[in-house]
Amino acid sequence: MFWTSIPHRLAAAFAALCHALIPGLSAGALRRMKLGALLLAVALVTGAAFAALQGTDFFRRSEWRVFDAWMNATTAYRPLAPGLAVVDISDDALREAAAAGYLAEKGVPLTWPWRREVMVYILAYLYACGVDEVYVDIIYAENRDFFWDDQYQAIAAAMKARFAHNSLVIDPTTNKPQTVVFTPTFETGLREEDMREGVVRRVPGGRQLLSWSGDFSALTSPDPTTKLARLPNFNAFGILRNGRIIMAEALGGSADNTRPLETWEGWNRTPENARRDLDAWLAKNPAPPDAAKLRGRKVVIGGSAAAMYDLKRFPVSGTHPDPGMLIHVTRLSNDMQDSYFREVPAAVHALVVIGACLLTGAGLCLARNAYAQVAVGGLVVAGVLGGAYLLFVNLVWVPPFTAACAVISTLTLGLAVHYLVEGRQRQLVSSLFGTFVSDRVLQKLIDNPEKLQRLGGDRMACTIMFSDLSGFTDLTEQLTQRDQAGLLVDILNDYFTQMSAFVINSDGYVDKYIGDAMMAVYGVPDAIPDHATRACFAALDCVERMGEFAPRIEKEFGVKLYARYGINTGDAVVGLMGSLRKINYTVIGDAVNLASRLEGANKPFGTTIMIGEETYALAKDDIEVRPIANLIVKGKLTAVRTYELLARAGGLTDEQARARQTYWQAFEAFGRREWDAAEAGLRETIRILGADPLSEAYLKSIAYYRKNPPAEGWQGIFKLDEK
Repeated sequence: MFWTSIPHRLAAAFAALCHALIPGLSAGALRRMKLGALLLAVALVTGAAFAALQGTDFFRRSEWRVFDAWMNATTAYRPLAPGLAVVDISDDALREAAAAGYLAEKGVPLTWPWRREVMVYILAYLYACGVDEVYVDIIYAENRDFFWDDQYQAIAAAMKARFAHNSLVIDPTTNKPQTVVFTPTFETGLREEDMREGVVRRVPGGRQLLSWSGDFSALTSPDPTTKLARLPNFNAFGILRNGRIIMAEALGGSADNTRPLETWEGWNRTPENARRDLDAWLAKNPAPPDAAKLRGRKVVIGGSAAAMYDLKRFPVSGTHPDPGMLIHVTRLSNDMQDSYFREVPAAVHALVVIGACLLTGAGLCLARNAYAQVAVGGLVVAGVLGGAYLLFVNLVWVPPFTAACAVISTLTLGLAVHYLVEGRQRQLVSSLFGTFVSDRVLQKLIDNPEKLQRLGGDRMACTIMFSDLSGFTDLTEQLTQRDQAGLLVDILNDYFTQMSAFVINSDGYVDKYIGDAMMAVYGVPDAIPDHATRACFAALDCVERMGEFAPRIEKEFGVKLYARYGINTGDAVVGLMGSLRKINYTVIGDAVNLASRLEGANKPFGTTIMIGEETYALAKDDIEVRPIANLIVKGKLTAVRTYELLARAGGLTDEQARARQTYWQAFEAFGRREWDAAEAGLRETIRILGADPLSEAYLKSIAYYRKNPPAEGWQGIFKLDEK
């Protein structure tokens, strides 16, 4: 019991605080503030929860999938930096090398892995072409070859002395298989732990997030129509073959010399001597074939051959992996253009998630229905994704998946809160009023449930209308004797359907049906200023429709039906009344009782619609009436002036207007005990109308008072002893 009461206690405390801070706060405003505070609290908790989950495996993987998808969609807009080239040890290069034979000893196949001397030829050729920097991404899986290691180091040292950035790092002195990566920061090794879900997205060390320009096949495609064809790609076999020729000639040998290279005079010297020999050869010989294409470029040496086991998946790889050297190509391009992604810190990402949720919660507070709330959530999700994408194309990575999920969860929880807090109340409103008020009033009550705060029992000004169907008892007896009870129900339902429609369409509330009687109320639950006029108009419409309904029943069953109406205006207590099992929204009070008495008072006077003086005072500009009597109804001590409702304003014919004038004069003469003048006026009214039950009732009263004069102080008051 304690725990379940906490929300109510918090709500009560919040309401007290709001009233203290904002005196005179309306119930509706308080309800909206309470709901808004609850929605914002839900949004804050949801945002904080998702912010805490952003580093979990599921969300981390999902964010990277978004990154990969967006990277694939934007590669055409991410140009590769100019001045890059690759030397590719492809499957074709390996096949060509094997077919050509071992370069130092003819007839011996050159199979992978190549000896280190092959790299000496490739580096010498690149040196001769005048490249700017060299980055080697090759795994040496064989044991150390001391002689060729020394030569490798010699040519490497010669090249390092020439390169402006001193960027060639070679360290093949270990017998263990290794990846040698030559970078400006002298790092070695491609660290597999920087891969996420088997996809490489960062540079070695995992510090910087790369901006990719396309996969390897697209970047090296020779097709000039390809948008991404902008990376010179050289076959490693052709380069090593030309490099051997350069070295053989530079060191005093011959390209066709079949002697092992290690026996050449002058090779096994210091790096400075090796560089001097190469420079001397370059000064006397033409440039190598690809010198113009390679001069001044940064060159990455790597392999796309499957035998090298250096194929990895990148965000742009598609269905097939790409060679690992694409990492170094992309990193170099990012270095040259300063095009690395700038990742927002985890704390900033958390604030984005929480802020998106709070924005959603604020939108839910303002939305008036479920459709608008869903639209709010959709707009925030679109804003999160759209904003993150715009930042993405500008090299700022704000992971959007967690924030989008948080917004959707906030929306879902917000809809649930709306349903739990307001849905039940709306269901109550619909169940209480759905079939008894107009759609406009129902929607107004649903959209403004604060109006129902008065359901606890408040006093409201309203107009009450009672109707009763005379002659229905005879019809009931007749159909019951015929064993046609079902037909009786159909007739009654048809009658109520037609009459209730006039009440509902004029924004009245059908309170209840009691046998063949109906009670309707105007001005509750939705307060309307012209409730008295609306009730009068509805009664007139019902009488007109009875002129069509009653003759049909009389023709078919021989029973004449006749409806009478009593209308009264005043303050009444309104609220939900009943038991724990059954409850209704209704009105009670003296104004209600008088309306019921007025309906019954029609019978002795022969009238159809009797209204009270308060109703007349409010609706007199819209209706045509004539006075009936000053009545003291059963249970009351004071008299009430009553009127017969005749028509809408201006709805009387000339004869009816003249008859009303004559009757009104007779009525006033009756109140002054001027029996002769009153009788003459009443007979003139009957003559004009042809028949007038109300005038005939007064003629009977005049005849009685002639024989039994009223006491002194009599004011023309009639007292009814029956309901």
